[in-house]
Amino acid sequence: MTLISIGIFILASVLIGLLVPKERIIRFLPFGLWAGLGLGLIMLYIMVVLLGTWQFAPGSLVIAGMPLGLALIWVPLEIGYAHFFPRSNSLWVFAGYIVALPLLAGIFHAVALMFGYLQYNNWSVTSTVLVSVLIHGFLAYYLYKYQYNHSLNSL
Repeated sequence: MTLISIGIFILASVLIGLLVPKERIIRFLPFGLWAGLGLGLIMLYIMVVLLGTWQFAPGSLVIAGMPLGLALIWVPLEIGYAHFFPRSNSLWVFAGYIVALPLLAGIFHAVALMFGYLQYNNWSVTSTVLVSVLIHGFLAYYLYKYQYNHSLNSL
């Protein structure tokens, strides 16, 4: 799991480095750190340690059953999320944008389950996607309101 996490982190970082201008990466790095790494570690702690709903295969970067590489993957993804945030007045565009990364997380979890890297206890891929949609809805609100200085009345 560790090598896969590091590989995905490197791939995501390279893609973001190619697709996002350097000044935007620097601008959104704090967002990527707290929304990606920070929330990722909080989610892993809640789901693995407190609730025991996720159980990952052991690896070298696993602490208290939490694969730290998975939290790192979210840093470049959230930087990209902030950079590509839609400049639209369409509620449908925003809804689609909010659902995009959670669907990606669901696919990742489904593949990890299939290959035995992850085990669920009283949980489902659908639950993962729904929790992630909720989180990304709040992140989208933050970006919309505070990073791009929009008013919700314009939607």
